[in-house]
Amino acid sequence: ADDYYDDPVDDDFDDPDIEAVGVPMVPAIPADATPEDAVGIAEATHEQALAVANQGEIQEALVLFKRAVELWPHKDVYWSNLGVTEMRMGLLDDALFSYTRGLRLNPKSKLITENMNALKDHLAYRDRQQKGAESEISSPVEEAVGPDGEP
Repeated sequence: ADDYYDDPVDDDFDDPDIEAVGVPMVPAIPADATPEDAVGIAEATHEQALAVANQGEIQEALVLFKRAVELWPHKDVYWSNLGVTEMRMGLLDDALFSYTRGLRLNPKSKLITENMNALKDHLAYRDRQQKGAESEISSPVEEAVGPDGEP
């Protein structure tokens, strides 16, 4: 039988220091907790993350959204909101991972699909900008001798 809390993907989050950003500690799930207890703690953590995100406290929201997915990794909306927060912070690879996880849980989610598409558009734009900037940069040899090899 599958353990109720098992998640098939091994995730190792690099959490910011919770105390450094002033986020109150969310209680761990007690060993004798029921699944309903775990869901309740995860939901309270997610609600707190939404509240601080709406106040513009993005770093605190990030910590809390990560905690919510740690507590209950089977909720697609938790992954989606984590991805939105990561995207807002410029953590684009992390956002891509979070959206992917959310879509694995709910492949029909229009919201996560829209967020993923927006992220992919942003990444494509960034890549085009970087390639354009690289093509404008001449090599040191070209600068020293000119593009035709003449000084």
